[in-house]
Amino acid sequence: AKKYTSDRRDINQNRVGTGILENLFNHSEAACGDVIAMGGLDTVVDECQSQDVETLRHCASALANAAMYGGSENQELMIKRHVPHWLFPLIVHQDETIKYYACLAIAVLGANKEIEAVVQKSGSLDQVMPFLLKKNPAEFAEMSAKQSHGQSSAWLRRLLPVLSSNREEAKNLAAFHFCMEAEIKVKQGKTSLFEEIGAIEALKKVASSPNGIASKYAAQALRIIGEDVPHKLSQQVPTWTVDDVKEWVKQIGFANFSEAFVDSRVDGDLLLQLSEDMLREDIQMKNGILRRRF
Repeated sequence: AKKYTSDRRDINQNRVGTGILENLFNHSEAACGDVIAMGGLDTVVDECQSQDVETLRHCASALANAAMYGGSENQELMIKRHVPHWLFPLIVHQDETIKYYACLAIAVLGANKEIEAVVQKSGSLDQVMPFLLKKNPAEFAEMSAKQSHGQSSAWLRRLLPVLSSNREEAKNLAAFHFCMEAEIKVKQGKTSLFEEIGAIEALKKVASSPNGIASKYAAQALRIIGEDVPHKLSQQVPTWTVDDVKEWVKQIGFANFSEAFVDSRVDGDLLLQLSEDMLREDIQMKNGILRRRF
């Protein structure tokens, strides 16, 4: 790959070299570490200065793959090589594919709390939501399918943890991507993939969460693949109905007490006023450790 990218004037060679690196970063944490140690990341960063769209597509995808497959140690190496800085011109590029995978790369890096502050300072993370809010998953899926036919189960499994990120940009983009992949996989007849990688429960959790954007995309993904969409809770707890409280109690792992909340007609307003004595006597939550967890 380094041989192919040694002469930046040879566009065809550069395309081949960055394409090889894109695939090399798409295997495992150990493989990513080896490629970085051999100068692969430095090569991709250098090629981010290219004016060739195809080369830049490979670079953006390579950085997204490195962020997802590399693990925290290799993500820190990406920070040392100023990857968030180099992602900025890719995110504001005119090409939609370059923008998208650059956004994905910075969102995944931003989901790592150890490097979150550095990623935030680059300014690249601030570009994710403006880009995302202008996109339609179905239309983007159609464009993406022409180029890559969607991502593999291994790649999507790596994206799953991003769905539970505390960073809104990361969570929203991951939900968007699963919605987009749902469109592609339905046409390919491969919807069983979502169950195989454990994405159904993850999507249902996000769909029922108060996060408006991520919840919308996760719910849409579930509908596309024919799964039930769970009850969605409002961010305003005092407005919750008894049924809302019941669903919330189930979601936080106390399903065996859900009917007790219904029997006591606990709505959102009352939920906020529950004391430990009420949990013990009225909800019959006798275990003190459980009450602490609740």
